[in-house]
Amino acid sequence: MAYLDDNAKKSKGAVMIVLSLVLTMFGSTIGFLLASFSLKFYIDPGVTPDFGTTDPRWIGAWWLGWGPLGVMTLVFAIMMSMFPRTLPRAMQRKVKAAVAAGRSYVPEEIPKPSLEDFWKTMKRLFKNKILMCNNLSTTFIIFGYDGQMLFLPKYMETQFNISATASNLATGSIGLLCTAAGLLVSAFFIFKFKPRARYLAAWNVFTEMMDVVGFLSILMISCESLNFQWSTLPDGGKTIDMPCNSNCACDSSIKYSPVCHLSSRETFFSPCHAGCQDSFFSQNGTKVFSDCSCTADNGPVLDGPCPLDCRSAFIIFIVVQCVQRFLGATGRAGNCLIQFRCVDVADKAVAFALLEVLLCVFVFIPGPILYGHLIDMTCTLWGMTCGKTGNCWIYDAEKLRYYVYMPIFGCLFIGTLWDIGVWYFVKDLQMYDDDELTKDLELKDSKARDKKSRFKALAIAFGGN
Repeated sequence: MAYLDDNAKKSKGAVMIVLSLVLTMFGSTIGFLLASFSLKFYIDPGVTPDFGTTDPRWIGAWWLGWGPLGVMTLVFAIMMSMFPRTLPRAMQRKVKAAVAAGRSYVPEEIPKPSLEDFWKTMKRLFKNKILMCNNLSTTFIIFGYDGQMLFLPKYMETQFNISATASNLATGSIGLLCTAAGLLVSAFFIFKFKPRARYLAAWNVFTEMMDVVGFLSILMISCESLNFQWSTLPDGGKTIDMPCNSNCACDSSIKYSPVCHLSSRETFFSPCHAGCQDSFFSQNGTKVFSDCSCTADNGPVLDGPCPLDCRSAFIIFIVVQCVQRFLGATGRAGNCLIQFRCVDVADKAVAFALLEVLLCVFVFIPGPILYGHLIDMTCTLWGMTCGKTGNCWIYDAEKLRYYVYMPIFGCLFIGTLWDIGVWYFVKDLQMYDDDELTKDLELKDSKARDKKSRFKALAIAFGGN
C-alpha cells in the first residue's frame, strides 16, 4: 500500500488503496467460496461415509485449495518483485514539480541502511501521536474482528444449525461483498469531496460506535437449541450415561451418531444411548431405530439430530452483519490515508511495517489461541479418541454467544477511544496536494459566485433589489 501511495497523486491515493483492499476482499470471497465447494467432499477421498454434510461428524476436504493457491501466490510474488522502485508517471510528476519550482530534478539518494538510522526512525514514529493512536486503535479493532472472522462459520453452524458449506458460503459471499461496497463508496466520496482529516477521523469514530451497537444487538439474536438428553452429575457435570440405557453397556469411545425422537424433539448421543434394541430402513431410505427405552413411549428414533428452524434468526443475523460490514468499511480508506499522511514520506513503509508487527504480535498470534480457548470453554460434550479428549460434539449456544462477542465488544470499545485520540490530534494534518486542493477550492468558489450572480440577475429581472 505504501508503494501504491508513493506512486499515485495524493488525490487518487484513497482510490488506489481502496482498490487494493477491494481486491483483497474479492480474494477472501473466492477463498470462502472455494472452501464451501471443498467442504462438500469428505476429508478422505477414499472413504464414503454413511452420513451427510449437515451431520456434526462430517469433516470436509479443507486441504483441496492449498496446492493451487500456493503456486499462484508464488507466481504473483515473483511478478511483484519485478516492479521498479518508482513508476514512470510518478517520476514524471517529480520532474515537473522540480521544474515548476525553478530547480533541476535530482534523483532521491537511497540512504545506506544502518542500525543508527533505524533507531532514529523508530524513535520518530513512536513520538508521533497520530500514528500511535491510529496503530493502537487498529490493533484493538482488528483483534475484535479477527476473532469473529476466524470462527464465524463455526459460530453460525452452532447458533443456527446450518452446515459448514452454507456457513462458509454466507461468510464469503454476503459479508465480504458488503465490505467491498463500503470501501468503494468511501473511495468515491474521498475522491469527489476531499474531506479534511478531522472529518475522516470523526466518521471512523461514528462507524465504530455503530459497530459496538451492532455487536450488542447480535447478543440478542438466538435460536432454539437441541433438546439434548443427558444426566447431571453431583458436581454439576453432564454425562450421556443415564439409568434408561444402563443395560446397554454403551462404549464411552463410541462416535457421535445423534438420533432424534420426533414426537418429543429429544436428541440422543447415539442409538445405544437412546436404549434402542433394533433398527430398520423406512420406505424413504431413512434409518429408524426401534424399541428405545429412553424415549417416553419406547418409540422409534430417526438417524440424525432433531431439525431446528432458525431461518428467521439467521436472516436477521446476516442483515445486521451486512450493515456492520458496510459502515465499518466506509471508514477504512480514511484510516489508511491518515496512516500514510501523518508520517514523513521516507518513513511511510516503516510506519506500515510497524503496524504489521503490532498486529502479528498482539492479534494474529494470540487472537486465534484466545478465541479458540473461549470457544472450548463453552463445550458441553467432548468426544473421546483412544481414551483421550477429542473434538467437541455439542456447544452451549448461549454461552458461546456471550464468550465470543463480549471480548469483541470490549476490543471495539477500546479501539473507539483511541480513534477519538486520532480525531483530537489530526486537526492540522494535510491530506492532499496543495495545488490540487487549491484548484478544488477555487472551483467551488467559482461555482458559488456563478450561482449568486444567477440569483441576483433573476431578482433584478423580477423587480427585486
